[in-house]
Amino acid sequence: MDGDLDLAALFKITYGLYIVTSCDGERFTGLVANTVSQVTAEPPRISVCIHKENLTHEYITRSGAFAVSVLDETAPLKFIGIFGFNSGRKIDKLSKAC
Repeated sequence: MDGDLDLAALFKITYGLYIVTSCDGERFTGLVANTVSQVTAEPPRISVCIHKENLTHEYITRSGAFAVSVLDETAPLKFIGIFGFNSGRKIDKLSKAC
């Protein structure tokens, strides 16, 4: 998977808001995170801080994979709220975001 990562993106990670998503093989979920940082450039690695009780953490643990999307400053609060103020155990966040 490292070949899919734009290495220049590692050097552009700053403080902000991110949507972190993962899948358990059938269902997708995601959450808002504000702690994403570069760990190493070679091999390319990032760290993401997620509470262990979140469904997204469970999916990442199961699948071993996640995606991080940077939220633009103009992202509407309604969109951020879908991922930040709801539980993936109760709603399908990705279908609500579309």
